Amino acid sequence: HNPPQRDTQRHLAWLNTNQFSKMNSGTRELIERVRCNDSTLTKLFWSWRMIGVERACELAEAIKGNTVLKTLSLSDNNIGTAGAVALADALKVNTTLTKLILQFNNIGTAG
Repeated sequence: HNPPQRDTQRHLAWLNTNQFSKMNSGTRELIERVRCNDSTLTKLFWSWRMIGVERACELAEAIKGNTVLKTLSLSDNNIGTAGAVALADALKVNTTLTKLILQFNNIGTAG
């Protein structure tokens, strides 16, 4: 996947697993960028990282106050029901995030 062309009027960050690894950044740093409303981070494709429930809950907390991120893909991250519930709770207060992709995450019916 190639990132979209940079739009000079709107800054987009297209981070997938390979690009993020090349940036030599970790999970906590990315969550902090979400928490701090990094203006370049409007789309985050962060699939196949196996972040698990704990990191999904941390990300959900960061999303609550984020006013920049519009698209988030967390496919195949093993976030489970608890991670999905935390994200759902975050969406109750976040009105900016409009697309959330959670396929292949072992989410039960309660999620």
